[in-house]
Amino acid sequence: MSDIRKLHVVMDLDNCISDDARRIALIDWDERDPDRRYKLYHEGAQFDAPRNKDVYHGAAIDLRAELIIITARPERHRLMTMEWLNEHFSFLPWLLLMRPEGDHRSSIELKPRLLVSLAPAGVTPNSVITCYDDHEGVVNAYKAAGYPAVVLKIHDVDAYNRPKAVLK
Repeated sequence: MSDIRKLHVVMDLDNCISDDARRIALIDWDERDPDRRYKLYHEGAQFDAPRNKDVYHGAAIDLRAELIIITARPERHRLMTMEWLNEHFSFLPWLLLMRPEGDHRSSIELKPRLLVSLAPAGVTPNSVITCYDDHEGVVNAYKAAGYPAVVLKIHDVDAYNRPKAVLK
């Protein structure tokens, strides 16, 4: 029996393969509770246009890697997210990891910990070809944990910080 090592590619969802630019206006920056702040933003994700399909398909087809999507979207949006992926991409990822309900850690803390938790399943820095994320802080956190990572984003609109007031 041959020992064939599985390879993995990790991808973010929003602003990586799902164009969330129009939804950023739905973020309620005055709301202190993160679940309520991003409620409309997350609920509108089903209408996003897909982007970077070549990267998504290239990872699974050309590289024959198992795709892992790690998103900060809360778990309660799993069904809608899987339906969106099924509609816009020709195959679903091997695994979709989402923010656990009630977990309000930053993406920089959350995503690398979710990835590291997959080590018992054989997902290690040696099996990961690359991690794609739109947030440079997340990319740096992946690298600090030993994973290869690069920034991949659709736009430069910021969904992490309140926009600066426009001066008149």
